[in-house]
Amino acid sequence: MTDRHRTPSYPLRLPQEVRSRLSDEAARNGRTLNAEILARVQQSLQAVGISASSERASAYAEAGAANLSQQH
Repeated sequence: MTDRHRTPSYPLRLPQEVRSRLSDEAARNGRTLNAEILARVQQSLQAVGISASSERASAYAEAGAANLSQQH
């Protein structure tokens, strides 16, 4: 079982317009929607000085991008 399957899921409600914009950005960046959201949250936290560079979170974002590239 991968780390991804051990991490509790968190349902996130997004307005459709926000979800669409994030999906478009995720595609442009070669990421899954989840990886895009995670990358943006990490970037936001780093901007305010909170360390969000956990290896597991970074690995998860990279795995999402790899998974997306395998699908195409």
